[in-house]
Amino acid sequence: DGFIQYVGAGFAVTLFALMEPLTVAWLRTVFAAVLMLAWRRPWGARALTPRGYLWSCLFGTALVCMNMTFYEAVSRLPLGTTVSVEFLGPVIFAAIGISGWMGKLSVLLAFSGVIMISGLGLDMSNPTERVGLIWALVNGGMWVSYMALGRKVAVLGRGIDSLSVALAFGSCLQLPLAWPDIHIAFSSWSVFGLALLVSLCSSLVPYFLEMVVLCDVSAAIFALLSALQPVTSLLVGLIMLRQVPSWPEVVGL
Repeated sequence: DGFIQYVGAGFAVTLFALMEPLTVAWLRTVFAAVLMLAWRRPWGARALTPRGYLWSCLFGTALVCMNMTFYEAVSRLPLGTTVSVEFLGPVIFAAIGISGWMGKLSVLLAFSGVIMISGLGLDMSNPTERVGLIWALVNGGMWVSYMALGRKVAVLGRGIDSLSVALAFGSCLQLPLAWPDIHIAFSSWSVFGLALLVSLCSSLVPYFLEMVVLCDVSAAIFALLSALQPVTSLLVGLIMLRQVPSWPEVVGL
């Protein structure tokens, strides 16, 4: 999940030279929504309950807010650093929800690694990095909302159908923000193909896997396991984007 998601993020960074991050975030969501709706078709005889639609729309709102704030952050900060900062939210969420000294120790270790990567790897005198840090911190809060609402949708049953509704609703919410640059995505087959690849790697496959996992584990355990993703993002940033980590980032890794 973590590997394929941040490979998609690596491809997304290349699109930032052509269009705004919010447009890339919309493309990521809308392509996934079309594919999921075509597969699941959650209407007619397969329609969700009114309660199911409500929670799916709330989940979709959290999902697109998470995507948009992530792309705003990663357009200003290295991929590994951005992911580490955003996971301060899930790690704190895990600390609240996990009991037992082994669980608390795991959270403490994860928190220490995240702090080493994010807190000591940033130049606070750089205004671009300061703004990126703010976006990454907001993104951390959106991650917590995504996990909590994702767990709620998953335990209601028909989580994959709910995910398709969430993606469709979220893409509608994003449309006004993405509108000015949408034409660029369809300007050539190469740009269109790259945007579709970003959607497959960063949305369709990871969200499907996460919904399956959330059916079986609590949101707090999911948050702790997700703290492994900064490790993946650092490696992907190094290999795909030539973003060499500093020594604090390596220690945190």
